[in-house]
Amino acid sequence: MYSRPSVTALRDSLVAVAARVSTADAERDTRLREEVRAAVADLKAAGWSPERVVIAIKQVARDAGLNPSRNLMTFEARTPTGPDAVIVNVIGWCIERYYESP
Repeated sequence: MYSRPSVTALRDSLVAVAARVSTADAERDTRLREEVRAAVADLKAAGWSPERVVIAIKQVARDAGLNPSRNLMTFEARTPTGPDAVIVNVIGWCIERYYESP
């Protein structure tokens, strides 16, 4: 997976996000969304299933230092913050892009 430049670029951006995740940055989120979309498009074009793409993108986030907290894993009705918010956004963008009409 890391042999694909789009996936490596996504990981590098997520490393930077993980280092300063406590600050909101709309420009950063826009750039990150486009990198998620590029990585998903690349993996989908290579024939990866939606499940495999989501698992891969979650692994990229973990490799970058973004690990979900217990709060995210309990499915409680809370608004995610910090790393959890980034993870939720990344996975949402991933699914959105995979199923997007051409």
